[in-house]
Amino acid sequence: MDLKFLDDPEKSFGETEKIYMATREGFASDYEEVNKWMRNWKLSDDQLGELMIDVKENEDDPIKGAQKWVEENQDTVDEWME
Repeated sequence: MDLKFLDDPEKSFGETEKIYMATREGFASDYEEVNKWMRNWKLSDDQLGELMIDVKENEDDPIKGAQKWVEENQDTVDEWME
């Protein structure tokens, strides 16, 4: 299906929501580096939309779409890795 974002000036569909992560008890101490990266990982609505578009445009190989997004947003990825 060809999906598209609709204008919603009256907020009929609600407002921007947040996505949170959850891990099992002990994950943070078992995987300190991964946990730190996950805590640093943040995307704006625009960034998430761009990532989704890049993945969608490469349906045959979604990893290629994600790699394209990473290449175009390397500064953001570097911030996550600090």
